[in-house]
Amino acid sequence: MEPRPLTIRLLVWSLSSVLTTVSLTGQVHQHQRSSSEQARFNDEWDRQYTDYQRRLAKSAAVRPGMVVADLGAGRGELTFELSKAVGPSGQVYANDIDPGMIAALESLRRERGLGNVTIVRGDQNDPKLPPGRVQAAFLLKVYHQLADPVGFLRATREQLRPGAELFIVDVDIHQQCGAGTGSVSDPQHSRRDALAAGFEILSLEHFRVVDWSLYQLVVRKPLD
Repeated sequence: MEPRPLTIRLLVWSLSSVLTTVSLTGQVHQHQRSSSEQARFNDEWDRQYTDYQRRLAKSAAVRPGMVVADLGAGRGELTFELSKAVGPSGQVYANDIDPGMIAALESLRRERGLGNVTIVRGDQNDPKLPPGRVQAAFLLKVYHQLADPVGFLRATREQLRPGAELFIVDVDIHQQCGAGTGSVSDPQHSRRDALAAGFEILSLEHFRVVDWSLYQLVVRKPLD
């Protein structure tokens, strides 16, 4: 899968480089961001999104000794945070389908000495996780890339441990500059797909990164 920073930087550049303002008469004016303004915007995006990933890895969903999975791990930003959170007694499965991202994950594991990280090359509709081991999984800014979301979610559910939670995070299509792009998704569609794949819905929340709205859908594999 495409690296997360590249995906979102392209999205931010193409859709957020133009600022729309409305005058008192209701006339719409377009303001093109300068390269320095865009660079500051991208840096702030990276800072806020990195902070979100750190907080997620430190949340109640992740505890020392757990077995977790970063699905579509890209270059491994969340993988690194999860590795610290679960500690040496835990295990992180970093999954991707892109050979370039697999190589980047291998470099990350080697350079940072992440002995509790196992790298898995999956298929488009099969994360290839070890059956029944993973207690929590994370799918960050990947959902919009899935060719068969229900098929992928169903395969993931089958491989998770009963009671395991899956976090689906993506850019919400319901915003002014999101419609018509390929890098956003509809949280209600994601919710519907998760139900069709056999998950239980736990929560659906929204949060902002700079001026973009993202959603966090948390689902669970039933215990039965």
